[in-house]
Amino acid sequence: MDTIKNRKISPLKPLKAIQGWVNSFFGCQHCKQHFMHMTTVLFPMSERRVRHSHDMIMYLWRAHNIVNNRLHGDTTEDPQFTKYQFPPLFLCPTCHSGGHFSRRQVRNFLLRYYANIRPHHWSHGL
Repeated sequence: MDTIKNRKISPLKPLKAIQGWVNSFFGCQHCKQHFMHMTTVLFPMSERRVRHSHDMIMYLWRAHNIVNNRLHGDTTEDPQFTKYQFPPLFLCPTCHSGGHFSRRQVRNFLLRYYANIRPHHWSHGL
């Protein structure tokens, strides 16, 4: 069943589960504190912000970009994996308009992009 279309699911519940996992099990205390501050103060997970199933996707997208913006240029940034705003222009030219993201285009892109991920089936001979 496609859970994004499942209207019985509370759209805030999976996000709260992620938040709870980070709070309880994330190993880096500095990162955990930043995440908890972001999700409770700066960009709170709330029913006002996350009303519909597609709001979950958009919340995670915005949270990811908030973190990448904070870490870009930081001494902890891995030079092999530069922190940039997602999706970059080369992946989704229609997502960018006048120096800003088009939320509708980003949502459509994210749904297409991640829907194309297929599980890797390991060979039984390994």
